[in-house]
Amino acid sequence: MIKKLLTSQRAFVMNRFLIKKFVIIEINEYNYVVADEDGQLRDIFLQFYDLSTLPRNGDYICLSEKYFDKKANEGYMEFRFGGLSEPYGRDVTNTNLAENEEVITIIQGDKKTYLKRFYG
Repeated sequence: MIKKLLTSQRAFVMNRFLIKKFVIIEINEYNYVVADEDGQLRDIFLQFYDLSTLPRNGDYICLSEKYFDKKANEGYMEFRFGGLSEPYGRDVTNTNLAENEEVITIIQGDKKTYLKRFYG
């Protein structure tokens, strides 16, 4: 079932991490259980700002695998994302958003929303 949901997955290499498409399986406040195309379940803490409709079960997120790597994140495993023009993250305006590790793509039906990682 999960593989069928993710048949159109695209992965990009940026540095040493892939940006992958995940389907949201379960949400408990800010804790998301997502699955990749192989059905591997992963847990991640995600908080969103500047988003009119929060992701739901069955929606997709595209993000870098680095967010699941404790070593790459120095043990920090809670992530916040918000508007691209906000000052709280790195400048991503002159980049390919779909391939930028600092950006998460939320796919809800036909609508794609890009948010950048907030720091601080």
